[in-house]
Order: sequence, then structure tokens, then C-alpha cells
Amino acid sequence: MERWIISGNGEQWKQCHGSTLAQASASGAISVAWFAGTREGSDDNAIWFTRGHLAGDWQTPRRLLHGHAGAWWNPVLSYGPDGRLWLFAKNGPRISHWKTWYITSDDDGMTWSAERELVPGDDGGGRGPVKNPPLLTGDGLWVAPNSIESEDDEPVWDCRFDISADRGRTWSLTTVPINHESLRGSGIIQPTLWSSRNGPGTAEELVALCRSTEGCAYRTVSKDGGLNWCEAQPVGLPQNNSGFCAVSLDEWGSKVAIAHNPGSQSWGSRCPLVISVSSDGGVSWDQREVVEDGEDIPAMPAGSRVPKVGIETGQRPSSMLQASDRGIVTNGLREFSYPTMVLSAAGELLLSYTWHRRGIVLARISKGTTESWL
Repeated sequence: MERWIISGNGEQWKQCHGSTLAQASASGAISVAWFAGTREGSDDNAIWFTRGHLAGDWQTPRRLLHGHAGAWWNPVLSYGPDGRLWLFAKNGPRISHWKTWYITSDDDGMTWSAERELVPGDDGGGRGPVKNPPLLTGDGLWVAPNSIESEDDEPVWDCRFDISADRGRTWSLTTVPINHESLRGSGIIQPTLWSSRNGPGTAEELVALCRSTEGCAYRTVSKDGGLNWCEAQPVGLPQNNSGFCAVSLDEWGSKVAIAHNPGSQSWGSRCPLVISVSSDGGVSWDQREVVEDGEDIPAMPAGSRVPKVGIETGQRPSSMLQASDRGIVTNGLREFSYPTMVLSAAGELLLSYTWHRRGIVLARISKGTTESWL
């Protein structure tokens, strides 16, 4: 496994978070985006972007989206059904009233279009993908993992999926059923999605895991391309109420890997960051790899300096999280979180994640390692 801090020395912000990545199939160029500013939810948060290759040659990070109505949050990069690279992002001072904007690129992130609202006039918590990339089904539906968070004193969280049948021009919502009366906390958000088949010629199913307040992930399945979902149920993956991301390791979706924090306390520690693997469609999981535990500093591109974190030698302070509708307040120390993960054409796992809220790391896990999991 190799790791690089690809966000530069971080002098342009106090905190960064919420990274996303996509890789061009032809050139192998990797695009990475994240949000950064004074802190999560502050008005100066912008969407930052860099582009490069595993061998190096990373661009100086630059702002792609900034201004509008307050903070920018949760960028999501994805190649769409039209072949373009899409960048979705949320904007607004409150999570419960996010709006979703997007830009597109016809040259793998070199240049970008002007920003547009994904669903004009909608301010009900954001449309399209909320954290993890959408999936294109065999029937041509583009299914975006979505969720909503109310702003009440006792907020309610629900997972949804936003579906486009016309290559991203229009979208329609469907909600995942869940019994809120059986829950201790707010509920489920930020699903991660993959496709599954039992073999050649069998029907495609969509499977999703959802972040929860309940100490474990919740699973739901759709048998009709994402139009309807079964009631979400808890599964055997510890969940610390932090974002995660899963990818299928084979063409049938029988083996799935997920990057996550392994704790089971809601708003618990976001260290370490690990990868677990499931062989039964996401019901049970085995931890296979520690990606980040804070012991070794990732490499830096040539000419860059490691961001200043504020941890003296020998200290092991932990991140302190205080959540609200305006975002999380945290010192960010020893937080390695919010991974986005993709399987490259070469069979390697690529993932980006938050490093102490001071930098964004790109990690590569070799093809030999993923083959051993299979």
C-alpha cells in the first residue's frame, strides 16, 4: 500500500474534509476534490480540486466552486452515462436546506463548465449524490445515493436514492423504509451502493449500506433498479456514524470491500481507517487491511511540505466531535475519515480520505492484495 498527501501544504485553509475521487479509464488521470475553509459549515468553505497520476505530476490545488449561499460541502466526482466527468456538491448554511450544484468536464478535469443547480429551486436537503458516487444500472438508470437530515431538536435521518433515466437531466426520489421507533438515534444517511448478480443471465440487484447512529451499518436491497427498496436492517459491520464507501471486487458483486472506521460508538473515534471485505452481499464483514492509524506520515509530491497538524512527538490526542445542522465542530486531530474508494482498470483499489482535517490523502492498494481477498 502507498499513500500520498495530494492536497498540498494546506496553507489556504484551517480544515479540509469530504474528499472524492474518480479515474479516467483511458489516461489513468485521477481527479480528487474536497471542501475546505475555516471549519466545516463556515461561509468561506469552497470546493477544491487537483488532478494527477500515481507516478506524480499533481496540479496545484485550486478552487472550483465558491461563493453562493454560504458553505460548500460534500463534493462527489463521477463519470456519467454521457461520458463526462461530473462534480456534484452541496451549498448552503444548513445541512437540512442544502442545494445541489454541479459542473461537468469533457477533458477528464482539465477544464470545467459553469455551475448549475441539479434540481432548480429545490432546497429540501439536496438532490443527487450526498457523499458516494452514483451507479449506472444495466437498464441505463443512473442511481445516486442520497439522504436527508431534519433540523429539529431531535433530528430524523433517512436514506433516499435519486434516479435519472435521461443521463442526469432530470431526477426522481425514492426513500428507503426504516422503522424509526426501533432506533436509539436519528437514523440512517449517506448510503454506499453496488450492483450484484447471482451469475450469468440472472437479474441485477442493487445493494446499499447506510451510515447509522446505531453502532452498526444498515443494509437495503432493490430488485427493480433502485425504484423500490426493502426496509433497512442492521448488519455485522461496526459503524461509528461516519461516512464510508464500498466497491465490488468482482463482476458479480459477490465480494465487496468497504473503507470505514471500525468503531461502534455513534460520533466515536475516526481512527483507524480500515478496509473490510464481505463474501455474502454485505451482511457479514471481515477486516483485512489498516489503511491509516496515524503512525506514519504519508509521502508528499515533490516540492510540497507536510501540513502542520499541531501534534507534538509522542502525543496521541483524539478528535473531539460536536455535531449540528451547521456542521461538525472538531479539532480534527487523529481523524482519518470519509473515504471514497474506486476499483481501477488495473485492478487496484484507490481511495481518498481526510488526514487530521489538514490534508487529503490518496492511497493505492495493490492488485495482488485485492486478488488475495478474492
